[in-house]
Amino acid sequence: WYQRRVRGSHRNMDILGIRPELISGSLDVASIEDTKERRWSHRTAKTKIMCTLGPATRTKEKIIELLNEGMEIARFNLSHETHEFHSEVVVNLRQACKETGKNCALLLDTHGPEIRTGEMKEQFKNVILKQGQTFTFYVNFVLGDNEKCSIKNFFDLPKFVQKGDQIFVDYGKISFTIKSISKFMIVTEVDNEGSLGDNKIVTIVGKKANIEKPFLSYQDTVDIDFAVRMGFDVIAISYVSRAEDVEDIRSLPGVTESGIKLVSKIESQIALDNLEAIASVSDGIYVSRSDLAVEVPFYAMPHIQKRIATHCNKIGMPCILATQVLGSMAWNPRPTRAECTDITNAIFEGYDCIVLTDSTAGDASGNFGSYAVESVVRLNKQIKEAEKEIKYRLEYSKIRNFTVGSSDMSISESVASSAVKTAWDVEATLIIVLTTGLSEGYVAKYRPHTPILCVTDSSQTSRQVLIRRACISLLLESLEDREKASETAIAYAKKHRLIEPGELVVEIYGDPSNEVGVASVRVIKV
Repeated sequence: WYQRRVRGSHRNMDILGIRPELISGSLDVASIEDTKERRWSHRTAKTKIMCTLGPATRTKEKIIELLNEGMEIARFNLSHETHEFHSEVVVNLRQACKETGKNCALLLDTHGPEIRTGEMKEQFKNVILKQGQTFTFYVNFVLGDNEKCSIKNFFDLPKFVQKGDQIFVDYGKISFTIKSISKFMIVTEVDNEGSLGDNKIVTIVGKKANIEKPFLSYQDTVDIDFAVRMGFDVIAISYVSRAEDVEDIRSLPGVTESGIKLVSKIESQIALDNLEAIASVSDGIYVSRSDLAVEVPFYAMPHIQKRIATHCNKIGMPCILATQVLGSMAWNPRPTRAECTDITNAIFEGYDCIVLTDSTAGDASGNFGSYAVESVVRLNKQIKEAEKEIKYRLEYSKIRNFTVGSSDMSISESVASSAVKTAWDVEATLIIVLTTGLSEGYVAKYRPHTPILCVTDSSQTSRQVLIRRACISLLLESLEDREKASETAIAYAKKHRLIEPGELVVEIYGDPSNEVGVASVRVIKV
């Protein structure tokens, strides 16, 4: 009875975050392992930071600041600004990387089959609409004001809506109820007071609303050609609803040949329903909470967000979380307490990467985006603090048990999994992967407590691995001389304080000429 009582008390204290050994004065095995995890976890943040670059962060100087504070992926949102604007920012980013010696992946976010508000008159750029007033949407072009605006990209919209449906603008910040419909216009009543601007996202919500719009638009083909020509590393595909949508993008000229990774954005109920099929043909999953939270009940979003991360973790797929992360820092120098909790929960759920949007992009008028660098600093601190509390051994066991129990494990994955366990057994502080772009994915899947230094001779691979949790990259001219590559990697790790003299490193060598994929694993003392 006493032992059961003590074990129950310790479980309760663990739930509350209380360390039992601090009360009892003793350390059990589990507590020792927890102490090790906390000691190692704070050296470098493992969860990745993606920053949306925009008017507030377009200059080389500002990008250098973001890189120095922890940005590893730069997002270019093609729904805003022109190709000329984004080309200029890409050039500035590459110059910034060259000057700082830092690596950064480039991600292009497509328009997709989206619907947006049209251009507003200059004096009505952010017009305030009153609850109960009549407001009309036109599918042909009109300059917007406080009584009307146009709908871009979907001339046939009146055919797919009915009286009583709702129109949500800017992810539901302001909504309208449809009162009447004609061939070229939709007359509505404003549901709540709010601001309406041009180029805002439009979502239709109704019992029978079924928007049938071609997935691949002409604009998307132009944007994807731009991504290929500019050497982007990743494309985030907007409004994916089925696996065939991903295959359509992959079949476009230059996409497969260029080696660009395709990340599917989950933004609708139908995409959520087809999650497993979409994931099976994607290189990553991007959860866009803005659009998704309009289609599903708001109270369901937390467990949906967690379910998506769990599925990605089980299959070893990078998962990215976006929307309203530190959203208040678009205007304020400090985040809300709820935003800090949101970030911590995302890390506990297993997200590889967290995206900053408005707070780093800003806008052309300078209304927001003044605290872009501060946003990255805050996010980096929150990540490091949260990662101290992750039970890495437990995460490893859950993923391995699922993999072994649900499918045949490949030889490469088995070796990578064993290497992560070896890192635990010998108390290594770093895993080095001499990779061609495959081995590090298997290692990252098993959530090691250490950083993963991915050494490659491919500049594209050195950037693409950055979307995976814990992966750091080192680009070498060649991996043919394994010993030289290993020595260079260890020297780099020491210089950047990833390891200290006397510590152990687990090294995995991936040989592309070997059909097994992973040639060997060894332990090296620094």
